[in-house]
Amino acid sequence: MQPELNPQELLDLALFVSMVLTILVLVLLAAYLRHRSARVRAERAMDRSESYLEAILDAAVPGIIVVTQDGVVDAFNLAAERMFGYGAFEIIGRKISTYKLFAAHAGNGGESTDPFGSAISSTANGAVGVQALGCRRNGTTFPAELFVSEGRVGHRSILVGVVQDLTARNKAEEAVREDTAQAEAVLDSIEAIVLLLDADGKVRHINRAGRQATGYSPEEVQGSFFWDLFPVQADAAKTREHMGEAAGRDVPRNFESDWLTKDHRIRRIVWRLAWLPGGEGPARRLIIAGTDITDHVQRSEQAAVARVTAALEGFADAVALRLTDPLTAASGYAELVLACMAKDDAARKDIAEIQQATAKAAALARDLQAYGRGQILVPRLVDVNAVLTGMEGSLRRMLGGGIGLEYMLAPAIGRVRIDPEGLARAIERLAGFMAERLGGAGRIVIRTLEVQGGPGAVCVMVAVVAPDLEMLPEVCERSFRPFAAESFAGDETGLAMAAVHGFLRQSGADVHATSRPGSGTRLEVYLPRIDPAPQSRTSAIYSKAED
Repeated sequence: MQPELNPQELLDLALFVSMVLTILVLVLLAAYLRHRSARVRAERAMDRSESYLEAILDAAVPGIIVVTQDGVVDAFNLAAERMFGYGAFEIIGRKISTYKLFAAHAGNGGESTDPFGSAISSTANGAVGVQALGCRRNGTTFPAELFVSEGRVGHRSILVGVVQDLTARNKAEEAVREDTAQAEAVLDSIEAIVLLLDADGKVRHINRAGRQATGYSPEEVQGSFFWDLFPVQADAAKTREHMGEAAGRDVPRNFESDWLTKDHRIRRIVWRLAWLPGGEGPARRLIIAGTDITDHVQRSEQAAVARVTAALEGFADAVALRLTDPLTAASGYAELVLACMAKDDAARKDIAEIQQATAKAAALARDLQAYGRGQILVPRLVDVNAVLTGMEGSLRRMLGGGIGLEYMLAPAIGRVRIDPEGLARAIERLAGFMAERLGGAGRIVIRTLEVQGGPGAVCVMVAVVAPDLEMLPEVCERSFRPFAAESFAGDETGLAMAAVHGFLRQSGADVHATSRPGSGTRLEVYLPRIDPAPQSRTSAIYSKAED
């Protein structure tokens, strides 16, 4: 049997239970208040985040469209409103397919697709970027670039589309293209060679005159260093030094250099280069303009050579005239003395040597006269083929057995007015020059042909050809200069080839030396035709070779 509690104990128990319940209520109330405060703070933070997000979205320059996985628009910022003309309140919460924001474009398979719809229906993760036409509410369109990426918010999957209006950028690019085209057109209209280089010296543009001068296309030169591509090797370092000095001093600079074309011709160019400033920073582009002075230099050199040659010719003719009479007298006196002397006279040998020296001096005087175009000539109408045929025997004896001689004479050529003895002597010396170059073994072909010498003019060409001989261009150029290193052994006076040139020029003819790989060397004499060949002449081509 439980003991009964007295009233006081009952009162104490009631107070204790009441206190415990009060504490429990207070604890629960405190927990509730803490939870309530945290929830309020979270809701306020979420509101602030949403406000910040909305502010960021509205402040963004590109249009931003957020779409849920099922195609419902969840965000539509101010930039997108301005681009498309729709208010956010009209679109948010509705299917994006309801609004035709983009014109359809051709996909990879050729089918017509909506770029945003294609991104939504795509199951592949990652970003999709396309260019399309944006469609405004009023029906107008604008070029746009759409970049769509996939993301997740909690358990939700969303698509974020960033839209950039390309109208301003396209206009700027078009303006740049037009300015570039105009600048290139201006550069192409300039007759001077103009190149644009970057700060490293690489070619960025070459104008029409430059392309014509070098033979290179723009694709062949772009990206190449100027000093590696155009200047000859000897001028490459100097050109690079000039460009560096111009960059360091930031002033225009002039210099000359030899220019190497695509077909390996050398041209002399006067350059003016200047650095173009790149805004506030250092120079970024170099413009280099050149003028081709090769022809001017050649004409100046030719004029100088012509003046010197004319002076030498006049001097040679004057010397020859003053030598002729004394040499003739000396030769005559020597002959008279020999005639009066006994055959066993000891001095006879000395007089004979004097006579030989006089003969050599007379030969020099004759060559001087020929070089100075002061010879006394007896020109008449002659058949060149007949002259060549008549000298064949003596020509073979002069060349010797090691040189094969072949004639290729045109069957019917006109007659020319020239001194036949002088022509035969000229052909003999040309053949001797070729034989010397061949080293006494080889083949020489002499041919004749009628060629067009100019408007309404016909020439008889006599060519002395060595098919197996090749000479350097500079050797060909010097062949007819007096006392040249290319003189052959039979040229005792050093004027044989120069005398040939002088005789032919005095006769109104000309001679040229050319040499090409695979074609041999040719000495071509051009004689103006005076009398055309008779129609009845039918002589066959004369061709004979000696092994």
